[in-house]
Amino acid sequence: MTWIAAWLLALCSSACEPADSGTVSGMGGARGGATSVGGDGGSSSGGGAGGTASGGAGGGVTIWLGQGGTVGGTGGGGQSPDNCADSAKVVYLVTSQNYLYSFDPGLSGLSAYRRIGALSCETASTPQSMSVDRTGKAYVFYSSGHLYYVNTTTAECTPTGYQHPVSPTKTFYQLGMGFTAETPDSDKQVLYIHSPDFGLATIDLQTLAVNKLNVLPSITAELTGGPDAVLFDFQSSTAELSQIDRSTYQTRSLHKFNLSGVTAFAFSRYAGVFYVFTASSFGGMTTTTKYDPQTNTESVRDADIGVTVVGAGQSTCVPPPFIP
Repeated sequence: MTWIAAWLLALCSSACEPADSGTVSGMGGARGGATSVGGDGGSSSGGGAGGTASGGAGGGVTIWLGQGGTVGGTGGGGQSPDNCADSAKVVYLVTSQNYLYSFDPGLSGLSAYRRIGALSCETASTPQSMSVDRTGKAYVFYSSGHLYYVNTTTAECTPTGYQHPVSPTKTFYQLGMGFTAETPDSDKQVLYIHSPDFGLATIDLQTLAVNKLNVLPSITAELTGGPDAVLFDFQSSTAELSQIDRSTYQTRSLHKFNLSGVTAFAFSRYAGVFYVFTASSFGGMTTTTKYDPQTNTESVRDADIGVTVVGAGQSTCVPPPFIP
């Protein structure tokens, strides 16, 4: 799930290569503490037919719930049916250096990042966005417009018959993508994509055909979802996180990050917490920023993770949001 400026792609050289170790090398842990963020940043009109979940006593941000369900399932603290591969229960990252990493938010500091292997899908272009299904299979989109299945255990690439629906053809494509559950706690999943060329769409998981929804055009955004059947976007130009109502496709601003000059970015959601991966230049090292809507706080989790993340994704098998 990410975007990176086209003209910067040619600048990466051998200096972009990360260390050979299995974990990311970098400057270390988080810089500074959490900062409380006032307000929810405003909203557009509209709302889903479902319920809402609000944060605890700390003044959390309210999130629309998908299709009338409740975050975490009925009875409190529910979980999607566990027909998931073990490999589908963490976040995955792709880098401009053509490596696949896993990211486990439950681990501290740089130990959370584990390099799985080198991506050899293409040599003439770079990874641009990604997401992961419940079997642990990654969908990795390249700037060439091609989509690959990637094994999250071995980093092995498999070409697909996906046809990117943009005409006339271009030499560089931008795309955001993310899975969310069809309904809260369901084992059915929906893959959403977003392109500045055609807006929001879904991909048929059997045929890989694109169904354009004819909404939210002309913006560059990344997407993420979760087991609670909700959908979010992050726009680097405004550093703004919004929720997309899946019934009306209207958006509501949830948070504006304290970020500027973002060139490469990606974001993910794990246990209801958002992780934004940003770099200010191509080849520049990524900073991981954490935002918890329950407490409405933003903090720098890891100031320099030693690589440039250009895509992030998780399946609907990750833990649901915790509602106290």
